[in-house]
Amino acid sequence: MTVTYIRVVSAHRERDFGRVEARVHVVLRDTETSPEFAESLLISVPARDPESGLSLRERLHAEAAMMAKLLRQSELRIGRLMAA
Repeated sequence: MTVTYIRVVSAHRERDFGRVEARVHVVLRDTETSPEFAESLLISVPARDPESGLSLRERLHAEAAMMAKLLRQSELRIGRLMAA
C-alpha cells in the first residue's frame, strides 16, 4: 500500500490540550495497478514533540498516512469477510 498524495487542508491549535488538529487529505493505492483510494481524515498530534525530530507537518503527514492505511486494511478485511 503506497501513499500517492497527502496534503494538510486546514489546521488549528487546541491550546487547552497542547495539540494540533488538522484535516488531511490522503490518496493511496493498494498496488501499482489498483485504483486510487482517497480519504479525508481529522488528525490530532502533539503541538510540540522534540523527541521525534520531525516538523509538525511531517508528523501530521505520518499520522494521516498511518490512519489511512489502517482504515483501508480494515475495509479490505471486511470486504473479504462479506464475500465469504
